[in-house]
Amino acid sequence: MEDLERLWREALDAIALAKTPQELAALRANTLGKKGSIGSLLRTLGEHPPEKRRVLGEKINSARDAVSVALEQAETTLTRLATEQKLRQRNIDLTLDGR
Repeated sequence: MEDLERLWREALDAIALAKTPQELAALRANTLGKKGSIGSLLRTLGEHPPEKRRVLGEKINSARDAVSVALEQAETTLTRLATEQKLRQRNIDLTLDGR
């Protein structure tokens, strides 16, 4: 369980530090992908006794969902900021007639 909490905190910290959508995509793959840190925990559920699987599965799924939501929010924010920056860089003269 400590591993899950540590992975969850590390993922959220890394998401907060990400500066580009590419970094977020890499984080998604490294965290939630089949070979990612949280994805690999899901594969180890079969090693646990049946009575623990349900509880562990719920906790792992909760962590996965929280990381997924944080990634989506960060992607939205980075995309919005990139769009705003592009718009600020464009020089549009509103006094010219439409051509």
